[in-house]
Amino acid sequence: MAVNTFHPISDLPPVALLDFWEFAVVESNNRCWEWLGTMIDGYACHRGLLAHRIAYYLMHENLPVDGLVIQTCGNNSCVNPHHLRLITANGLMPPLFQFNRLFSDCRKAGRPL
Repeated sequence: MAVNTFHPISDLPPVALLDFWEFAVVESNNRCWEWLGTMIDGYACHRGLLAHRIAYYLMHENLPVDGLVIQTCGNNSCVNPHHLRLITANGLMPPLFQFNRLFSDCRKAGRPL
C-alpha cells in the first residue's frame, strides 16, 4: 500500500463522511464491524483514506497527523471504534495489540503456540 496516496481526514469535505457507516455491518460493541466497501492491499478504504482511521476520527473527533490507529482485534476490515486504539508518538503499543501481533507472527512462521 502506498501510504503517501492517502490524504488527511481534515481535507475531506464533511459530505464525504456522511455515507461512511453505509459501508459497514454495525454489530454490538464487542464484535467486529466488517467493512463492505473498498479493500486495498487487505485494508478497508473509503474515499482514499484508511477506513479504520475515519472510524476513529468520527468517534473521537481528533486524530493526530502522525498518530497510528490500530485494530486491537487484529481484523484489518474492522471499523468498530471500540476496537481501535491510537498509538502515540512515543511508540507505546497497547498490551493487547502486542499479544495479537505475537500470535499472528507465530502462526505465520508455523511455530507452535
